[in-house]
Amino acid sequence: SHRLYVPLTLNYSSDNITTSLDDKLAAGQNDVTFSQLRLAIAPQYEYNHHRRKFVFRAELPIRLDNFSSRQEGKDYFSICPDIYFNWNVSPRSVLRATASYSRTFGDVLDLLTAPVRLDETTVRVSSGILTDTKTLTANLHYDFKIPLEQWFINADLAYVRNWNNLITSQDVIDSNILTGTLAQQNVSDNIVSQLGVTKQITPIRTKISLTGSALYSNQSTMQNGNQVDVSWQSAAISPSLYSHPLDWLELDY
Repeated sequence: SHRLYVPLTLNYSSDNITTSLDDKLAAGQNDVTFSQLRLAIAPQYEYNHHRRKFVFRAELPIRLDNFSSRQEGKDYFSICPDIYFNWNVSPRSVLRATASYSRTFGDVLDLLTAPVRLDETTVRVSSGILTDTKTLTANLHYDFKIPLEQWFINADLAYVRNWNNLITSQDVIDSNILTGTLAQQNVSDNIVSQLGVTKQITPIRTKISLTGSALYSNQSTMQNGNQVDVSWQSAAISPSLYSHPLDWLELDY
């Protein structure tokens, strides 16, 4: 019923990117070499009930990342816990909860400070600073089913928070758009809820589903030199129908 894992991983990668040369650019500004060395140990404990009624898993990755380029080298130390819990409440219902904290970094494109034209009107400028994003995610999921009557219900509630060392920026000048990033802390929040109901009608080989979802989100951005806090809400209802009543007839709506 109890298991303990202690995996040790070592990864190395290297990238090089070169853009079209331009005499107006400083030497080396458009020729970047970037390498990453990662050493991690991730102890994980898992418990399984002898009848599979409960499953619990906890992981604690401890990670050291080393990034180096022609300009500099830097080390980052991270601890990113991850918890998973699954409970078969009854033969008809399941409750599942997950929570995790993760950390991701950018790539060689972040270090390319020379302007890059994306299309006729858009130019992108990277910050020269490696993106460092931390994410906290929590999710609660519930499943309910009545197999004999072919009813299936599921619901989700999720919360996601991101911490970023950079903030997106956009400047509009005449017909040109310049996009880039600024070295400024940015925190964004997202709350998502979802409910789905499905009915199977076996005699006519038909499945009817109705899904509803709601989203709340907020973050910050820079527009023409001004920091703007942006928040939005959205809701959606999505019905769907799939039927295969006859071998030569199929309906999908």
